[in-house]
Amino acid sequence: MADDTADFYSDQLTNRLAKPPVLNNSAHAGIVYSAIAQETLTTDHDSGDMIAMLTLPSAAGLRGLYLSTDGTATTGAANIGVFRPYDDTLTTFEIIDADRFGSAVAFTTAADDTDVLRESTVVTLALKYAPLWQLAGMAADPGRELMIGLTLTADVDAGTVIDMRADYVL
Repeated sequence: MADDTADFYSDQLTNRLAKPPVLNNSAHAGIVYSAIAQETLTTDHDSGDMIAMLTLPSAAGLRGLYLSTDGTATTGAANIGVFRPYDDTLTTFEIIDADRFGSAVAFTTAADDTDVLRESTVVTLALKYAPLWQLAGMAADPGRELMIGLTLTADVDAGTVIDMRADYVL
C-alpha cells in the first residue's frame, strides 16, 4: 500500500492540526439534542394564525429542522419562522423573521421528517451550522430562548396533525 498525503484539509482538521490546536465551532461537533413538539388542531385555524411550536437556546447550532404532517388537511400551509418571546408565558412575542425556514409549506400531503431548515433558501449552505440567532438574521446573540413557530398562509382543517423536531448542538 503506497503512502499518500492529503492535498487539502477541512477547517475542522486544519484547526486540530494547528500548533497550538484551535477550538472548532461547537456547532460542528458535540452532543446532539432534540426538541420535539406535536400539535393536533382541535379546531379549524385561519390564515394568519400563529402556532408556537418549539423554544431553543439562541446559541443552538441547528443540525436539522424537521416537519411531519399527516396530510389530512384539505387546505393549509404555513411559513416557518423565528420569534422572540417577551416573557416566560410565551403568550406575546416579537417576530424576528416569520418565514426564515419555510415559505407556504403545505399540510395537504403527508410528510415524514422533511428537513425544512433551508426550504426557504434564506439559510444558505454557509450558515447551515450557525447558531440560531445568526440563522434568524439577528446582529447579536440575545442570550435567551427563541421560538420556532408556524404562521398559517392558508386556512387549516381541524384534526390536522403537525409534528416538528429540531436537532441541535450547544
